[in-house]
Amino acid sequence: MSIQKPSILITNDDGVHAQGIKTLYNALEKIADVTVVAPLKQQSGKGASMSLHSSLTLHELFWNYPSEPKKVWAVEGTPADCVKIGLDVVLQQKPDFVISGINHSSNAGRNILYSGTIGAIIESVMQEVPGIAFSSLVCTTENFNKMEDLIRQIVSFLSEKHCEGTLFNVNFPIQFSESFANFKFASQGKAFTFQKPKKITDNDYILSEMEMEYPDEKEDSDIRLLRDNYVTCVPINVFDFTNYRKLRELKANT
Repeated sequence: MSIQKPSILITNDDGVHAQGIKTLYNALEKIADVTVVAPLKQQSGKGASMSLHSSLTLHELFWNYPSEPKKVWAVEGTPADCVKIGLDVVLQQKPDFVISGINHSSNAGRNILYSGTIGAIIESVMQEVPGIAFSSLVCTTENFNKMEDLIRQIVSFLSEKHCEGTLFNVNFPIQFSESFANFKFASQGKAFTFQKPKKITDNDYILSEMEMEYPDEKEDSDIRLLRDNYVTCVPINVFDFTNYRKLRELKANT
């Protein structure tokens, strides 16, 4: 008796031809029915934004694989747009999961607020489809190849742990063991990247190179654990950003 594979929609923010998303596909196509709907071009830093006043052109493309070409879909839009198109246009019914990545840089700490990789999963969770975002501090072919088996283990494990309104943010460190014992749940760290406007002509500016701000971190934060070469996973609540401690304080003083 055959067991039906789960259905997975994968996307990213680095573009449909990025090595990270191909690695994610290679890892997951062995355990799931995978559909790729990703941005046609680089969309890093777009967060959960969507293209309200632009047409979303959908392209049917092919990856050149040795065995046979793999059909994929590319959208002229943001990662969140790709999830919208994937769920409502490309697929006939909702998948079991949406998985985003592998992002070509870390999305640990407060960088989740900028990340298109995370933005795609925010969109899927808002549409009641569980989601996981994968990112990596080092994006070499060797590192990507090492991730495949561990990604399969992580996805299989987290598929039984999801809950309403929550996404999982997974980050790979600079060096890591391929053992599942290297995987740890973490709290969100405080570190973040920032860029300052740099003047190039009288009225034109460009954002400077990214710089990293490192506040003091809790021992169980993703930033600290990544430094210790653990693969980290932060459960992030999408449905409720309320600061309840501040809310109680304000209510008590009014």
